[in-house]
Amino acid sequence: MFTKAVIPAAASTALLTIAAITPSQGTSPSPNFAEDIAPIIQKNCLPCHGPNGIGPFDFTTYRKFNQHIELIRIQTLSRNMPPTHSSSDFGQIAEAPPLTDQEIIALQGYIRAGLPEGQPLLNPISGPQKHETQPTKVFKPNSPLPSRAEGVMYWQTATFPVAEATHLTSISITPENPRIVRSAQFYVASPGTNLKLIPVNPNTLITAPGVTPLGAWAPGFPTWKLPPKTSFTIPKGSLLIVASKIQPSGRSQSTNFSLNLTKTTQPQPNAAEIVSFRNSNFEIPANEAPVITIGKTFTQPATLIGLIPKARFYCGVISAKVTEPNQKTRKLLELDRWNPFWTGNYQFTKPVNVPAQARLEFNFTYYNDDRCSMNEFRDPETVVSGPRWEDEVCEMHLLISRPR
Repeated sequence: MFTKAVIPAAASTALLTIAAITPSQGTSPSPNFAEDIAPIIQKNCLPCHGPNGIGPFDFTTYRKFNQHIELIRIQTLSRNMPPTHSSSDFGQIAEAPPLTDQEIIALQGYIRAGLPEGQPLLNPISGPQKHETQPTKVFKPNSPLPSRAEGVMYWQTATFPVAEATHLTSISITPENPRIVRSAQFYVASPGTNLKLIPVNPNTLITAPGVTPLGAWAPGFPTWKLPPKTSFTIPKGSLLIVASKIQPSGRSQSTNFSLNLTKTTQPQPNAAEIVSFRNSNFEIPANEAPVITIGKTFTQPATLIGLIPKARFYCGVISAKVTEPNQKTRKLLELDRWNPFWTGNYQFTKPVNVPAQARLEFNFTYYNDDRCSMNEFRDPETVVSGPRWEDEVCEMHLLISRPR
């Protein structure tokens, strides 16, 4: 989904750099749609901007793409699209990483050359073939609620009782209507959790006692999937909770989806688990931008599969780093434009080995000034941590594995 384009000073500097390395005209053939632009669309755009994607436009043909070329030019130059905004010293995290300088240069050259088509494509552009593991169990909500006819995005929950111990290896959802169900968060509630504590319409995330975040589903992000020989055991009597984000369309529509689980009959040699860090008692003074740090030194080695940050609308930047026993520090994750509307699975392509005595540190930067949309049309006031819409949250949950 396209958002308002803002080109900050840092982005302006990046654009000058891009302009400086743009090839002069005449040194090479102008980029054309079929050979140069279609591969960029296939790689970066189709998770959202396909025929049934959540994006507002379909980019699968030359004509459809060029209908929005000025907006595309602004959004790609400002690096607002794709909206992942994540980086790590340990390689790719998001499935749709930001455009490279070379890809932006190609788009610029294509526009300056007058949008040459090249050899006309016989068929619409299709996404790359994915070879996903077939789910071994599929569930659907018992009584899915129809979407509200009007209003802003909101979240609603569906719960799935776990009748027997389940050794999970992957989880995802398939929305019946992708334009209505825009993304989803997965949680596990421990046996005996009071169902009354799980809100039907949560405030962007669930913070009830006994409820642990597990991961997420969103177009453009990888499916929640564990490495080989690794499983996450959900005890009998637990609840799987799906909090889906609903986008009203102006009329009541289905919010139904399929919950897809892949599991094994026996626990795998490596046990996945969630390790949680949080600050539950803080405040953000008006017109200030504090950084809140949480973290821990690992006494035992572990394999880090991914990170699950949780914050609301006052948070702007989230970063994570690891300092190894030899004092070498590396960036695990940096999200330079945090937005709870755009969250997915921040899982590493290759899991990260964390040695014993390594220090993990997570920094959350909060903006309680005019940089925060919550302060639009009002003077900032002190914000506190808590469960309300106007409160804030500071949590980081690690998906790790260790030998059983």
